[in-house]
Amino acid sequence: MKQEFPHVTHCLTHQRPEDQTSMLGLVCVECKHRLYAAPPSGNRRSFWESQPAAYSLDRRPCFVYTLMWDDFRIRSLHAAESVVDARSPLHAENSESSPPNLF
Repeated sequence: MKQEFPHVTHCLTHQRPEDQTSMLGLVCVECKHRLYAAPPSGNRRSFWESQPAAYSLDRRPCFVYTLMWDDFRIRSLHAAESVVDARSPLHAENSESSPPNLF
């Protein structure tokens, strides 16, 4: 019997699960504090890193999605099954109920 794990992303900066809601979507508790206490400055850029950061138990690659400003960066490790990040501009364009882009 194959065990299914929830598709939870993990913050690579703080080594915590991204389970806190924010204006960007799910982030870790420390990133959420930073976003609200001292909002990042500059333009927001986002991208998938080209090299896998880890591998699943069945040896499938797990990639990192990065949100980056001039003075702050969020790096999220995704499960091998994940093919999209909910914070991606492409995902937001295709979603009718997406949060507004505040940055």
